[in-house]
Amino acid sequence: MVGRCVRLLAGALAVLFVTQAPVGAQTTTPLPLLPNEVIVPMQNCAMVFPGAAVTPEVRATYAKMLWTGACRYGLIDGWGVMGEQSTLDSIREQHLNLDSQAFYGRLTGLSRSNAFGGNSVTWTAGGKLVSYDGLDDAMTPRWGAFMTAGDPAPTSLMIMYGGGAYRRVATSKADCTYFDRDKWDAEAKRANKGCGQGAQFPIYGVTVSTNTDTTGVTTYCPDPRTYVGCEGLWRQQLGTMVADAATIKAEIVAKMELDHAAIAATVQAYETQLAAADAAAKHAAAERAAAAQAAQDQAMADFRASLAAKNAGQLFALADELRTKGDDDRAREVLRTLVSRFPDHPLSVTAAQQLSAMSSAPGGASMASASRPAASAPAVTSTSAASRSSSSAAGAASGMCAGAAAEEERLGQLAYQSGQNHPGEARTAMESLLWAVQEIENLYRSCPGNPESAGKLQVYGDLYTSTMTTCSAISSTGTCQAVLH
Repeated sequence: MVGRCVRLLAGALAVLFVTQAPVGAQTTTPLPLLPNEVIVPMQNCAMVFPGAAVTPEVRATYAKMLWTGACRYGLIDGWGVMGEQSTLDSIREQHLNLDSQAFYGRLTGLSRSNAFGGNSVTWTAGGKLVSYDGLDDAMTPRWGAFMTAGDPAPTSLMIMYGGGAYRRVATSKADCTYFDRDKWDAEAKRANKGCGQGAQFPIYGVTVSTNTDTTGVTTYCPDPRTYVGCEGLWRQQLGTMVADAATIKAEIVAKMELDHAAIAATVQAYETQLAAADAAAKHAAAERAAAAQAAQDQAMADFRASLAAKNAGQLFALADELRTKGDDDRAREVLRTLVSRFPDHPLSVTAAQQLSAMSSAPGGASMASASRPAASAPAVTSTSAASRSSSSAAGAASGMCAGAAAEEERLGQLAYQSGQNHPGEARTAMESLLWAVQEIENLYRSCPGNPESAGKLQVYGDLYTSTMTTCSAISSTGTCQAVLH
């Protein structure tokens, strides 16, 4: 029903108003930060770091990053993936899950992944780390469901780091080999026994890596050709790692909860400030609206009082003048006064006819339309003037009404372009939208024969009212004008 450009501008203004509200909060309420924290911008969001950790290199690195999760108050929040666009594209193409958890701009230290074919969960905080992949609560190992060469079965692994010690225990599956036998130790010879050019098979074991041996040492299952019966070796290699990792994990989780509580308290204070600023802005807008309404009511009262001193001819002339200016609301008031005060005067008959015509015209009863300047088309100034029309004027009006939709779009385009020329200036764009709506109303009001006129006037009347209300709420003076900027 509403023109495309008007819809675009109205939609853009709605987004702009939502992102700016509450008005005062943008400039007076700081984002939720703990002492000595700073915000580091990313391409589409931002992170929070301890100030001492933020170097120019760190800023340059994160300036290239994107965040795929939520961005709350401009800060990363919830689960998401962080990386440059090329990295994110690669992760998506490989159907990988490499999520990290964030809470108001801070990484919590909890992450999850399926990069190794399983489902890993990692806890990191305070220089300590615990990670499980492909394991249940009982730490049951997996070498895959189908043990065939080339099988992409998930690997079970457990990683622990704390106090300078690193240990990684993982199930192992590899193709047997018969090369470089002279370099093998006894365990490798046992595992690869029987392997040859015509005899290929997978071999299974458990690999342990430490901070002193990151390559790792593999101990093969009792029967290297199958993982059956190998769980005992897995648990032997874990040793006290399960209990030690549980202790470290508990420490990490406790730190996460403390950090979470501190941040949550800061965010709550921030949101309290936002709510207060929002309430203050709404209260101020309500006061401005009330003052504007009081001023309007007083102006109408003064206007009505001024009519008492006028005779019938003066009233009729004033009504004609007001209609010419597009002030139909006051014109009706004057005509009603003329009819009620001078019922026997000859002009009262004409006044009554004009009142009837104004009430039956499309949009004529709309208070939203009647309360603002509207008419740009030439108004009828007297009964004799109404009888004077030329064929050329009628033809022009007919052509304008036939092209009403195109004219509506042209007016909307002017207002839309005005908004584009003043990015971020909500009031300026809203006033341009008010101008376009007013001009479009004038267009359809002058084309009562157009089957869409009545509907258009209703829709644009509602749009004018809602836009004026919003514009007045964000205006420092509480008023807005229908002006093309």
